[in-house]
Amino acid sequence: MPIISKALGFQTVQNEGWKITVAEQLVAAGHRLTVAFPSDNAQNLEGEAGGIKYITFPHASNDYGSARSKIAKNCLKEIINTDSFDVIHVWGTEFLHSRLVVEAATESGLQDRVAVSVQGIAKECALHYYTGVDYQYIKKQCLVDIIRKKSIYLDMLDMHKRAENEDVVFKKATNIIGRTDFDRRYTYLLNENVHYYTCNETLRECFYSDDWTFDNCCKNTIFISQATYPLKGLHHVLRAIGIVKKYIPDIKLIIAGGNILEYKGKHPFLHKLL
Repeated sequence: MPIISKALGFQTVQNEGWKITVAEQLVAAGHRLTVAFPSDNAQNLEGEAGGIKYITFPHASNDYGSARSKIAKNCLKEIINTDSFDVIHVWGTEFLHSRLVVEAATESGLQDRVAVSVQGIAKECALHYYTGVDYQYIKKQCLVDIIRKKSIYLDMLDMHKRAENEDVVFKKATNIIGRTDFDRRYTYLLNENVHYYTCNETLRECFYSDDWTFDNCCKNTIFISQATYPLKGLHHVLRAIGIVKKYIPDIKLIIAGGNILEYKGKHPFLHKLL
């Protein structure tokens, strides 16, 4: 969360803004809120920012059963047993730390206090991860990708691995929070005894401050929120724009996020490697 990132001197990222709003509303209502998140830092960090207590636990990567995951699980168990939390809210079903929290809470007899929010279904995402991407790009890697062991294909395999964690979370969770009929049906498919709650997210304040009007809008403009990986479908949008441009020549596409064409202070040679 940005307020915590600033307190720790980390780079802030404006992702998943609904967590920011929920946190602000809980604190404003007088509730005690602790935010725990994975970190690669060698030591656990703990403090308070904006009325929110924060604490880190070791990043377990995605290797269940490894020494790192066991350390992370023990740390999570210590966190949830130190304070008497009314609710242990887990964001996302697909992460290894989501699985570790559910298991730690179950072993501590606190499984009824755990609520897991569905942010996406990893198993379904893996099946369609690079649908529509030209084959020549699926395994293609630049030098940085080779060093980081990244590619569209490898990322798809990682999504399948996340799906293994997700299956455990769905089957062991007592409470699941989702937004769509798809979320609900998928949840009951894996665990018919779970308590399912429909809850739409509260967006950041800026989404509620203005009303859209045709007179003031940017005409012939399409906006997409991100294009960080193939599942977001930018390649489909670009093909569609090519068709639309024949009929609306001044069509414009705006993609939220950083400009990947900027140098940003990097050496020109290093920039080309990225």
